[in-house]
Amino acid sequence: LAVFGTVDPSVTAPSVTTLSPRSSNTTSAVLGGNVTADGGATVTNRGVCYKTSATVTIGDNKTADGSTGTGAYSNTISSLSVNTHYYFVAYAQNSVGTTLGTELDFWTLANVPSAPTVAAVSSSSVSVDVNVNGNPSGTEFAIQETTSGNYVQSDGTLGASAVWATDATWGTKSVTGLSVNQQYTFQVKARNGTGGTPGTETSVSGTDSKYTLANVPSAPTVGGATASSVLVVRR
Repeated sequence: LAVFGTVDPSVTAPSVTTLSPRSSNTTSAVLGGNVTADGGATVTNRGVCYKTSATVTIGDNKTADGSTGTGAYSNTISSLSVNTHYYFVAYAQNSVGTTLGTELDFWTLANVPSAPTVAAVSSSSVSVDVNVNGNPSGTEFAIQETTSGNYVQSDGTLGASAVWATDATWGTKSVTGLSVNQQYTFQVKARNGTGGTPGTETSVSGTDSKYTLANVPSAPTVGGATASSVLVVRR
């Protein structure tokens, strides 16, 4: 192996730390790092690498910061997927090599659901369908009845605490224990994250309302007897 010129053994790859996400929304996030030392050679490239699984490398998706040298920097990463778990690292390069910071992670936010679909079922129940509005299958939703402020529970009753479940788990939910011929209004909210881990909640959707059905009237009475027992005599 022939080496031409001299190599300064005091020059090393730069030092960089990964900074926590500054902000994120449904399809973008502001991510960055801090080059704390240049290693004795000018930092010529720095940025962020990211993907949807752990152990991010320099060969994964990356966005260059566009600036050089030491100090903090940030990159806006766009075209991300809704309510998705991302892993990322900051990186910095000089003439000696590339350094990756500590790997961190974040979730993009969920979309605000569309208004639910409500249908009358009986004199004491209605059905509610969640409309996911482009959220992935793992997204969890809570269904609220707006007049009472109560939430639909897993057994179909209404209760004070929000219950979170996926659209597949909710299905077409029959909400029971309601009053006869009464209007009920429902709205839905979503949250990011999955597997029961609390995440950031969206604002609530639009609403849909339906009345429960009226009871079938009892048979009328004629002269103290029900209509079905009146004897009609023809002459």
